[in-house]
Amino acid sequence: MKYFIKLHLLLLLLPLISFSQNGRIDSTNVKKLRIDPNNARGASASAFFDKVDFIPLETNKMSLFGEIIKLEVVNGKYVIFDMDTWSVLIFGATGKFITRISAKNVADLSGLDYGKENTGGVFNGFTVSSVAGEKLIDISSKKGILRFDLEGKLRDRLSFEQYQRTINLGDGTRIITDFSRDREICYEFAVVSGQGDTTGYLPYSIKRYEADDYYIGGNRINV
Repeated sequence: MKYFIKLHLLLLLLPLISFSQNGRIDSTNVKKLRIDPNNARGASASAFFDKVDFIPLETNKMSLFGEIIKLEVVNGKYVIFDMDTWSVLIFGATGKFITRISAKNVADLSGLDYGKENTGGVFNGFTVSSVAGEKLIDISSKKGILRFDLEGKLRDRLSFEQYQRTINLGDGTRIITDFSRDREICYEFAVVSGQGDTTGYLPYSIKRYEADDYYIGGNRINV
């Protein structure tokens, strides 16, 4: 089992090496992590949490969802990306339904023809950004980024170039999210060294959802 996990991790790393651009990564301080599933131990919820509250979400025709792919708690509100309805739903701190941002909403606001688009080609999830101390919901489509407030109201439209976020490290290295030079082949992030060498990681095509060239889930297995 140990050898299988070690081999599996190696196979996962191969695409990063194969698709990365020119650049060098310092591996002198890499440490090996050995995992033995046979000696793994679980724990009860009380070992991690002092208190657990159950908050029922309001149920009505507009608030129904089927399979949560992503959930974030933002300023006490619950923001959900649901794969079954392909929507972003927002609930208040008490579970009260606030609004739904559907694929059709995103298509209309982005100037896309919803009838000719694959659902996954319109948008795929959301991210939360902090702008001037305010938390906002960003939804990326093929035409750019739509920025909503926590009430689901459109606040801004951004181009991909405007949206690139950079993390600056102390040694001069920069980490750039959603990196691309031509908007055909993109990278989930790129590392730019202090000398300017750029290495892209986790490549994808901007048309991956339009061409159904992606994997997001599958049927559950009941045991």
